Amino acid sequence: PTWCYETAESSQAVGNMGDAWHISRLNPSQIWAQNDANGIPITGAGITVAVIDTAAQVNVSPYLSSPGTTTGAKPTWQLVNYVGDGVDIAKKLAQEGVALQCSHGTRVVSLINAQVLEESDSNFSGMAPGVSIIAMRALTNSTSVEDQGPMAAAINDAVAAGGDIINISQAGSDH
Repeated sequence: PTWCYETAESSQAVGNMGDAWHISRLNPSQIWAQNDANGIPITGAGITVAVIDTAAQVNVSPYLSSPGTTTGAKPTWQLVNYVGDGVDIAKKLAQEGVALQCSHGTRVVSLINAQVLEESDSNFSGMAPGVSIIAMRALTNSTSVEDQGPMAAAINDAVAAGGDIINISQAGSDH
């Protein structure tokens, strides 16, 4: 398993990524250059996405904590733990050498709303950098079969919180 360490994973490092595959294929800057009916740039601002997954490095990874200046987006990130292990995710992520699996959740959140970093040589960003995220930890890791109770509770809370989109990226089994 891959554990959460402050920006230690290669996918979280700030550096040269001259060809982020999703950016080169989907070219979101063309969308961001347009305005909606109210004259606001289309960046996902005003939309809330609940990401139900493992933990995510929000407010730790520079891509998931810096203010969106390039697109004018001002997203927010919120962490909620449904696993029932009593872990305060924000405190755990702030510790050195964290033993909390969050690789998959971080990647999913990054593809949705990672921020453009002006000081980086990378063209990496999320597709909708203005979206606000509720990262709901309902899985302890991304490789084992787990109790689905936390998943159901997270879905119910995402709906009750008025989330516009719910993202669940996990595989299932027939056993």
